[in-house]
Amino acid sequence: MAESGQLVCVLAGPAAAVGQVKRYTKGVIGRANIDFSDQPHGKATLLKVIGNTFILNMVESLSEGHTIAEKSGLGCENLHTFIETMFPGPYTAYSGRMMAGDYYKREEPLFGVDLARKDAKHALDVADSSGVRMRDVEVADRHLADVQQYMGSKGDIAGIYGSIDTLLPNSPRPDWADDEEFDDPTALPSPTITTNKDGTKTSVSYSFNDAGKKVKTTRRIRTTVVRETVNPRVAERRAWPKFGLEKGHATGPSFDTTTVGENIIFRPSVTWKKDGKEEKPEKDSMKDKLKDKKVKCRICDGEHFTARCPFKDTMAPMGEDGVGAAGGAGGIDGGEEEEPKAGGLGTGGGGYVPPHLRKGAAASGERMGGKYERDDLATLRVTNVSEFAEENDLRDIFSRFGHVTRVFLAKDRDSGRAKGFAFISFADRANAATACEKLDGYGYGHLILRVEFAKRAT
Repeated sequence: MAESGQLVCVLAGPAAAVGQVKRYTKGVIGRANIDFSDQPHGKATLLKVIGNTFILNMVESLSEGHTIAEKSGLGCENLHTFIETMFPGPYTAYSGRMMAGDYYKREEPLFGVDLARKDAKHALDVADSSGVRMRDVEVADRHLADVQQYMGSKGDIAGIYGSIDTLLPNSPRPDWADDEEFDDPTALPSPTITTNKDGTKTSVSYSFNDAGKKVKTTRRIRTTVVRETVNPRVAERRAWPKFGLEKGHATGPSFDTTTVGENIIFRPSVTWKKDGKEEKPEKDSMKDKLKDKKVKCRICDGEHFTARCPFKDTMAPMGEDGVGAAGGAGGIDGGEEEEPKAGGLGTGGGGYVPPHLRKGAAASGERMGGKYERDDLATLRVTNVSEFAEENDLRDIFSRFGHVTRVFLAKDRDSGRAKGFAFISFADRANAATACEKLDGYGYGHLILRVEFAKRAT
């Protein structure tokens, strides 16, 4: 058509660029221009896609008209005369091609069926994204699919006439008028599967996304045949006829209701125990070195770090009583120097000795008051505590006997569950003694609590 100068050129973009191109269009390769100066380039492409649907609908209407004229006895010649009188131009040209059988005699198609289906697909995609439906194009595309299947890439768009004319009168045909259920915005079209020339299949399905919008999903499927040996009963079960709502359908999964996933076969090994023993962890790893080690507090002997001990301000470390450190200062009255007590404060030459521990005045000094000043004898040690216990639960139980100043429940760092013991500090020792008497042997969390006064290290 370009050689004969019969194209209709749609020019879009900046006006200056359009002006430079015009000299090569009308009168050279085209017979007319449609000027879209200073408009987006995409509008020219969109006009081409929508314009091609007019050609598809024209050929579809002519094909159906010639078919009904032939079957009803009117005659194709009489219909062609009407078309020639009322619609001169493309209508008359395509009508003549259909009567002469030009669409199946040509070596090369005038308007190939592959290009026609591609244009139809673009138009349907544009309609779907715009929220509308082009039913005439859907019907024409189904007829083009018949032409493509019969003639392949040599099929011509005018072959729609042959597709309609050769259909049996009683053969079932899909009709857009039967698709009333799709008028419902909540309904989805049925999935379709098309076989391609290269042996692959194109599957088209529809669904709603999280935003409630209809989504079209297209998958290209290549089938690979894998022969395998299965249980005869399994093979027999696969061939059973369907029943219920699926009665009469072909055997195998239906893509309308079933999504086929990967078939993963579990084959346990008979030597799995031996294989498990052979898998040894890395030698001398830090985890192996520490797996038998336990964290132990030097103050309360609990399973936590000493720095995190709740009694680090009220109890001395175990094995450090602080007495006998005066010998570390040496005698100054001319008497014999006392031998420093092993482990005492200030041992060794030049060691610092606190004033209140010098000259035998062990623990005679006064301690600073403040928030760290506590009654060491008012702390209870609770054991046999349930692993599901919580600090607030223990506080509620012991608060009935007096003011509780602090509750510490030892917990495992990995699991977060209680380790089985806790420390409860009271403001008054009398209240602690009452709680110890009443709650020792008390049932809590399916266990019997063991309550006693915490032992201060001496």
